[in-house]
Amino acid sequence: MGRRRSLLGALLNELERSAQRAASAQRQAQRRVEGIRSRALERELVREERVLERQRIRDERAAVQSRQDSVRRGRQEAKEAQLRQWRLEVDAHNQRDEDLLRLGNESPEVEDREQLYEELRRERPYQPPDYEPPAVPDTEAVAIREAHAARFEARLADFALPARTTDTVQLGAGLAGTILAVAAMSPRVTAMPAWLGAGCIGLWLLLESRRRAHWEKSFVTASSSIRAEVDAAISGELETRRLALDASARAEHERRVQMERDNHERDQQERRAHLDALRAGELRAMEREAKQMFPLDDAAAWAATATIRSRSAATVEIAVPLEQVMQISAGTLLKSGKPSYKKKTQKRFREECERVVAGIALRHASELMLLLPTIQEVEVRCGWPRKDESTGRDHLQLLLTVTYVFQTLAPLQMADIDPHAALKHFQHQDAVRDAASAIWSRASA
Repeated sequence: MGRRRSLLGALLNELERSAQRAASAQRQAQRRVEGIRSRALERELVREERVLERQRIRDERAAVQSRQDSVRRGRQEAKEAQLRQWRLEVDAHNQRDEDLLRLGNESPEVEDREQLYEELRRERPYQPPDYEPPAVPDTEAVAIREAHAARFEARLADFALPARTTDTVQLGAGLAGTILAVAAMSPRVTAMPAWLGAGCIGLWLLLESRRRAHWEKSFVTASSSIRAEVDAAISGELETRRLALDASARAEHERRVQMERDNHERDQQERRAHLDALRAGELRAMEREAKQMFPLDDAAAWAATATIRSRSAATVEIAVPLEQVMQISAGTLLKSGKPSYKKKTQKRFREECERVVAGIALRHASELMLLLPTIQEVEVRCGWPRKDESTGRDHLQLLLTVTYVFQTLAPLQMADIDPHAALKHFQHQDAVRDAASAIWSRASA
């Protein structure tokens, strides 16, 4: 029995140890699983942190790149704006030279002066402005409506319940019902007074409802009638006011139209008389027209005065500050877009000065011949205002003297003409070249 006990004990011990080993193995397996899970969780957290870090870095790089792009765009826009400004500056500089060189080509065709005067003498009928009837001012219209609205409210306030015989019957029914109701409260009285009291009160309520309905119907009818009367009164007063304003405005319009018609007719007569005087060659009218004609452009640097010598001849004296009028340099754009102003060659500058001075002379002569139909000859004297170094006094140095004759000037095509080349058709003295050389040499010093 002892050996069996020992074997049984050993078996039990072995089973216990096996159970302990299994439990230990299970705990180890559980710890391994938990370790794996924790390591996986740690790896996942690390991965998420790395993803967030990479995203932060990308965001920072994108923000830096956005700032750099914004700065780059700002610099590019500023550069483009500067390039546009330089281009406009150069274009304006060169356009001034082109306008000066085209000054003679903008001269009018003097052969058209007969057609011009026929057009100027054409009768121009007066066109009166259309009459627009005035409206009643909003302030007056609002005041009229408010006044009638106040009257409407006052009439409605005075509207009361109609005094009818129904009021007496209703009062009697109400008193009887009240007395019977009080009598019904006594315990010794039968229920008949209560029923009679209820009947009287019911009759009173019926009469009251009928009276109220009749009053409301009368109120609605009266309100509609008063509203219609008020609206009609408002419309009538507004129409009366409009007619009064219309009559006053129409009279003022007719007065103004008549005054403008008289002024127009007087202006037409004065204009025809002035045109007839110019066509007849009256010196006073010609002098007045020549005085109003010049200067042709208030912004021009030169000053011109005209003298009428006779009905067929005139003289125009022009002071041309050549160093202010002409530009010594020409503008160009470099490949980088920057402007470059280089001094013109002496030959080019002299040729431009000659063409500009001749264009100024031709423009003034053609304008004078066009507006004074009897003028057949215009002598133009262009001078250069400067200080005489020998005397220290201001004087006009002769630039160009030319005598334009109508018969020779009329056939010329102004749009394609070279004003300086056209001088060969007229008697002239040209000293522009010497003045241009002096200005160019002074600028080179």
